[in-house]
Amino acid sequence: MSDESIRLLSMRQVQAVLNIRSRSTIYQMIERKTLPPPCIVNRRGLRWRESDIRDWIRSLKPRD
Repeated sequence: MSDESIRLLSMRQVQAVLNIRSRSTIYQMIERKTLPPPCIVNRRGLRWRESDIRDWIRSLKPRD
């Protein structure tokens, strides 16, 4: 196992990072595959790898 630890973000944390207030918007983005898919940690818990969210943000193209 590597020394790099994996940090998991909750729905609220992802909303804060992306500045999105609506959970339904996050779910729509998942459905449209415009947001990295979450990991399912239990029946009620979705978590995103922080690295996946950061990489996704870096991949976005700036507006012209």
